[in-house]
Amino acid sequence: MRALLIALMTLAAAATQAAAVTVDKENAYRVEVVVFAIDMPELTGGELWTRETGQPARALPEEFLLPQGTSPSDSPMRAAAAALAQDPRFRVLAQAAWTQIAEARSTTKPVRLRGGNPLNPGELDGTLRFFMSRYLHLDIDLSYEDGSGATVAALPAADRPAEPLRYRIREQRRIKSQETHYFDHPKFGLLVRVTPLVSSR
Repeated sequence: MRALLIALMTLAAAATQAAAVTVDKENAYRVEVVVFAIDMPELTGGELWTRETGQPARALPEEFLLPQGTSPSDSPMRAAAAALAQDPRFRVLAQAAWTQIAEARSTTKPVRLRGGNPLNPGELDGTLRFFMSRYLHLDIDLSYEDGSGATVAALPAADRPAEPLRYRIREQRRIKSQETHYFDHPKFGLLVRVTPLVSSR
């Protein structure tokens, strides 16, 4: 699975307010995210992995930011999303981008990530927090609701939950800028790329 996504990335390379920042700060970064569902039953076997039913992964923080838009047309992340969209094993759930100052975790607000499915607004929901603690870090807490019904239908009748299956990625990771980072789960995943902005001074 990881090798497949690395190949895709290689191919690609060939709340109530917007997350905004003043671009003349030395520690300003552009954060780009692509979230996608995975339809590869061979990855899951007979396991259901981490699942929750009915409710979102957790209560959202009282204060959060919203992404400004999507990656620029010349970004490797835009090309990665296009490559994923062309493969029937994947379905792009969300693309987002914003600029942000890298500050301490205690002073950084998380950015809320949601899917764009009008038939299921809660299909994807959660937060990403980008912060500086000597090194750059990402804190992911994201949940995905499997609305296809295929996973549930494959279960014995006695094991089928009354509510839709919801899967979760919750991970904190030290990262490097200008690298594409993959957070994986057998049911969905996300690519994140953090790029320093050129000072305007």
